[in-house]
Amino acid sequence: MPPICSRATLTRPVGADPLSNQQFHRPPPAEQRPDMEATLPKTYQPAEHEPRIRKLWDDVSAFHADPRRITEDGARPYAIVIPPPNVTAALHLGHALNNTLQDVLVRAHRMMGYETMWLPGTDHAGIATQTVVDKRLKDEGKPALAEYKQMELAGENGREQFV
Repeated sequence: MPPICSRATLTRPVGADPLSNQQFHRPPPAEQRPDMEATLPKTYQPAEHEPRIRKLWDDVSAFHADPRRITEDGARPYAIVIPPPNVTAALHLGHALNNTLQDVLVRAHRMMGYETMWLPGTDHAGIATQTVVDKRLKDEGKPALAEYKQMELAGENGREQFV
């Protein structure tokens, strides 16, 4: 039985028109497919498949954008920078929806031949984050960040204690 995922399903020739009808991989007709009842186990065991698939993805640099495809080969870029959720609130369904939509968009653009990058962002609410962390430290009876900074100014090892 051929592998579930082949190199052909992950790559498109450099310079190929991302909007063309060129297909990555066509599954065989139903009559040529193996009997699924006989070949599929009753339960999915990820550990049996993930190392092989991860190796395949690593071999074709599936998690890396190649700027040369844009500058030298004319591929169109597509990037999304992921803003992380603030520490000031609990995660909710909106966060899950946002990440799911970003994932779908990046995968769709990659399949259309774009050179894609989904880049984790940085905390865009540093002051609010520090305030929440300080409040949590005080609630736990520990010194807040300002107190650790005072220790540093006094020549003590405030940073080491904080970390």
